[in-house]
Amino acid sequence: MVKRVAAAASSLGSLPELSESVHLPFESKSIDFNEQVKVIILQQGATNIDSKVLRMSPVGVEVSTSSMPPQQSSYELRMNVGKQQIELSAKLVKYDFSDGKYNLAFRTFQKEQAISPYVEKREKKRWTCLEKYLPTGTAPNPVGYNDFIFFRVVEISHSGLKIITSLRNKTITVKQRMDCALNLPMVGSLTVKIEVRNIDRVSFGEEDVLSLGCVFIGADNFVFETLSEYLLNFGRDVSLPALKAEGFPVKKSAKWLDYSYVKTAEEFEEVLSLRLEAYSGAGKISKDKTRFDMTDQFDSMAKIIAVKQNSKVVGSARLMLHNLGDQTEFGRYTEFPAGFPKPWEYVECSRICTSPSVRGSDVMFEIVSHIVLLAVKADRRYVVGGAAGSLLDFYKKSGWTITDISYVSQALKQDESKIIVLDIHKVVLGYGLKIRDWKRMFSGIVDYLMDQEILQLSPMEVARINVLRTLSKLLT
Repeated sequence: MVKRVAAAASSLGSLPELSESVHLPFESKSIDFNEQVKVIILQQGATNIDSKVLRMSPVGVEVSTSSMPPQQSSYELRMNVGKQQIELSAKLVKYDFSDGKYNLAFRTFQKEQAISPYVEKREKKRWTCLEKYLPTGTAPNPVGYNDFIFFRVVEISHSGLKIITSLRNKTITVKQRMDCALNLPMVGSLTVKIEVRNIDRVSFGEEDVLSLGCVFIGADNFVFETLSEYLLNFGRDVSLPALKAEGFPVKKSAKWLDYSYVKTAEEFEEVLSLRLEAYSGAGKISKDKTRFDMTDQFDSMAKIIAVKQNSKVVGSARLMLHNLGDQTEFGRYTEFPAGFPKPWEYVECSRICTSPSVRGSDVMFEIVSHIVLLAVKADRRYVVGGAAGSLLDFYKKSGWTITDISYVSQALKQDESKIIVLDIHKVVLGYGLKIRDWKRMFSGIVDYLMDQEILQLSPMEVARINVLRTLSKLLT
């Protein structure tokens, strides 16, 4: 947990008492002749004053000059750190004259930063990273040769990062830019440019560290996609809608979720709670209903998928394998015409629901993939379900056939629904699907089924799938 150090409570841009060190709450570093730091004191209407840098810290700089600048309330400094040129405002805190040189000690701050109690502007929502899975990073230190800044990321937002690093990095200053290599646990690596906007000294665990508030410079879509994938798994109180609201293009979330079948009473109760949440939000049930109204006799004979995020159920589907003579769920509401698949030829699927925290991601595609896996293992060619409203468009795009068979559920308040059918053999081979949709929805499960030799295909069918794979790569 990050805590501010008491000594740092005043603004980093405020003028300390003359008895205080110009660098508090930080320690300064003596600048050697071979370190790439230079400071020029800018003067309006007069010649700028070159200086030799003696010491510096994140909030102060001490220089030696051959001339004394005029006394004024604030100064403008041009600081060259490596190849970077940074302009800062400054207060002259101390000065003396010795050996023919003026030694000046400046307290630095951003030009736009008011000299007032420290207030950090938070323009974007920020998420705290789990301490066990903090991203790490490195950046070249522009001051020295073969020197690197090592840091950890403690907060992430769409606008930037909060990072912590050792107090030994005394030459970091506001407006400094860094080319960073980030390592995100279990996700991958990124390169990103950031600019330091504020600096503080904080406690992290049992040590004091530098805390840097940084903004992204020119981050592309890949950066935000990767960060969103990390946050969904290792960020605190993160939801998919919240990420999207902040501008994160969330594309991959399903692979970080746990998929299993309900095995305990506790898991079943969580599924019922999820159904209640989903149906209440969609206006399909009255307000007086409880989670125990979300079950019926078919739950006892079904396999129920439970999708979990951080041990919490966020998705579910009810699957039933019928035999000759069994009562089907949809058979209670409608009659099936001649030629419709027989109950022993399909998996009956109902009560599909997801939590708002993952809605709009690829979770639904993965639920369908697990349904397909069960159907193939059970030697069932079809999946039969029901849908209404805007969901019909989703299922049609996903390769389902929208039949003319209608029904009205007695369990839910909803308009007339349609029976939908998924022909697994057709969607595996990409029939009725755009290539992009096939790749997104079915390529993963097809690869798994073929690799495990669960799916038996003819040489021509294998060749067709190989063509689909090639085309899908060309189109991405």
